[in-house]
Amino acid sequence: MNLFALKTDAQNKVDQHVTPGKVKFTIEKDALGRNEMVMRYTHYDVDGELFHGCKYTPLVRNNATNEMQVDLLVSFAVNRADFLNANYHWQAEAQKANVHPQMFKQWRDGNKVAKGELQMLSFHNISTK
Repeated sequence: MNLFALKTDAQNKVDQHVTPGKVKFTIEKDALGRNEMVMRYTHYDVDGELFHGCKYTPLVRNNATNEMQVDLLVSFAVNRADFLNANYHWQAEAQKANVHPQMFKQWRDGNKVAKGELQMLSFHNISTK
């Protein structure tokens, strides 16, 4: 697969899971003039500042190696899709709670269930008085 097709395929795979525009793939030259795939992503940090992250992987003449390296970048983004797609509030709360972005969905779902149970208990206490 040529480099443009590799980049396009990676972008399409990530865009299926992450809101388009939050993760961007480009092919750039490193300091030695060699090609590398660059994945840039954004999310909000705990202080409300927009964080710009970047991951790189070198590209070589071997297509199988390139595809495997780029698949690692894709899986990095896809595994964190729920976190990257979340709004500022949830991203900040998760970081305050020291939740790894890959575990975000389980943590947020647990918080929603806990809040729902509290509301049910308080409703039950009010209705039985």
